Amino acid sequence: MEAIRKAGYRPGRDVGLGIDAAASEFYRNGFYFLKAEKKPKRTSVEMIDYYEYLVKKFPILSIEDGLSEDDWKGWKAMTLRLGKRVQLVGDDLFVTIPSGCQRGSRKGSQCHSDQTQSDWDPDRTLEVIKMAQKPVTEQSSHTVRERQKIPPSQILP
Repeated sequence: MEAIRKAGYRPGRDVGLGIDAAASEFYRNGFYFLKAEKKPKRTSVEMIDYYEYLVKKFPILSIEDGLSEDDWKGWKAMTLRLGKRVQLVGDDLFVTIPSGCQRGSRKGSQCHSDQTQSDWDPDRTLEVIKMAQKPVTEQSSHTVRERQKIPPSQILP
């Protein structure tokens, strides 16, 4: 926050923040393991509590991969608690797995990303983009474009 102010901007008015937690990387056996924390082992609810605390304290606009791609109950709970306040992005699951996109839509996912990954398969990605037209929001990840609603026709060559 200090750096934002020193740069002459106002947090929450001129600049918003986003988190890309990559939570699948520290999720094992139904728990999240945060080595640097006093309580390193957390449940989905505890992770959501933590994100909610951060959203109240800082001008966070987006949380990307806040929970594991395997934590469907957690994603649903996080969407119910935070989905009206911040953009929730599950690109680890939704980018290249069409069945994940379908299941996420049925389970109440709020946002799909259309960024390409290192294991990018154009046919699978196009299939996911077509499915993503139905949910509430389509978002392009920071690696492509910042926080915009972008129709697939503008993304595809």
